[in-house]
Amino acid sequence: MPIANKIENLKVRLAAFRRRTVAHLQCHYCGYQPPEHAHARRRCPKCLGGAWEQPGRKPHIRTTSGD
Repeated sequence: MPIANKIENLKVRLAAFRRRTVAHLQCHYCGYQPPEHAHARRRCPKCLGGAWEQPGRKPHIRTTSGD
């Protein structure tokens, strides 16, 4: 396989791991919501927290049958 094909294949695979624009995120700690056009960061610019979550998502609760 020529080196040009290997490089092109690598570029395609790496494109899947690049940071993408993510909408509707908020910081788990302070509630900061970045603008929708901003890229997802590793840390919150307001409190430097490292946990992001999607607001408004309700946890799925399983119901048991019988009881």
